[in-house]
Amino acid sequence: MARKILILNALVFSLLLFSCEDKREILPVEKTASVAFSIPSASIPENATQGLEIKLSLSVPASGDGAVDLQLLGGKSNSRFVTQPAFDANFKLRLPVSKGTTELSFKVIPVDDHLYNGTAEFRIELVNVVGDLVKGSNKFMDLSIIDNELSGKLKYFETTGMGSYRQEFEYSHLGKINRVAWQSNLNLALAGQYQYLYNDLGNIVRINTVPDQSQQIFFYEGGKLRRSEKSNSNDFTEYDVYSFDGNNYLTGIESFRRIPGGSDQLTSTTVFSYFSSGSVHTITTYAFEAPVSYRVIKKVTYEDYIQKSNPLPYYQDIPGLPIQHYLPQRMIVEEHGTTFTYQFEYQFDGNNQVKKRITTGPSGVETTQFHYY
Repeated sequence: MARKILILNALVFSLLLFSCEDKREILPVEKTASVAFSIPSASIPENATQGLEIKLSLSVPASGDGAVDLQLLGGKSNSRFVTQPAFDANFKLRLPVSKGTTELSFKVIPVDDHLYNGTAEFRIELVNVVGDLVKGSNKFMDLSIIDNELSGKLKYFETTGMGSYRQEFEYSHLGKINRVAWQSNLNLALAGQYQYLYNDLGNIVRINTVPDQSQQIFFYEGGKLRRSEKSNSNDFTEYDVYSFDGNNYLTGIESFRRIPGGSDQLTSTTVFSYFSSGSVHTITTYAFEAPVSYRVIKKVTYEDYIQKSNPLPYYQDIPGLPIQHYLPQRMIVEEHGTTFTYQFEYQFDGNNQVKKRITTGPSGVETTQFHYY
């Protein structure tokens, strides 16, 4: 009997032991909270005065008080935005963590400087944690401040058809064309750029051409464009004299050649006529033949326009010489006794800006795609 009681007690003890072990295994295990940015990137227009809240998430509620340290990388000035709370002079920001916290945040408020600065890119890193916390996998946040002044400006266009041609535009802080880079594969693969310089009144004063290092310099009288000179590696200088009417429409260009030791020679005259809308109707170029005779060497006629803004309104890509505020539909070129007719069809984006132009002419079809900031 005593033997049976001992065996029974042993069985009961074993059951109690196993029961305690099972209860110990299912006890909740306390986890350490990991901290990470809620999203890897965000963007905000610089005129968004309400700002943007940047959040960091904790995987579980914080078990105690602590802190999270952020760093604006690259030592960049944050003059394009401020934050609440603010980064310090070393571009660091500490966010306190209270027990039970599951989310942290700070606010980004853009600075609208009313300048054409382009989109600014910043990166913020979660560099350190204090307390019972660990850094999560998403330690970086990429922030874009979008320049609202530049928004809608032409960024580049590309034409494809018989070959390809591309121009890409950069702008100064005041919104003037600062540089145009071009690539051409129409015949040979070529590339270059035009660099633009303006005076204090915003008038174009020089265009530098790279890589041939030629220059076109502009001169003004009474605040109005009067003349431009083209210098190159030749032993002569070409210059143009401009005429405008009372509406400040370009009406004529006289082209001269200056030869060292000789007199200036008139080589050609170009005459412009306009529709009442202000867009050019005809451009007729006459060659001068001594002593006083002229002959037409080229005439370009635009017959119809769509009343939609033209992103490239300038004559010979010269800022300050706008001749086509709207988009032409049909162009006729008469040259060397031959007539060439071109038809233009357009597609527009949601902002009513032209995104595609299809040109049909004697040599086939070309397609131009327009892209904007």
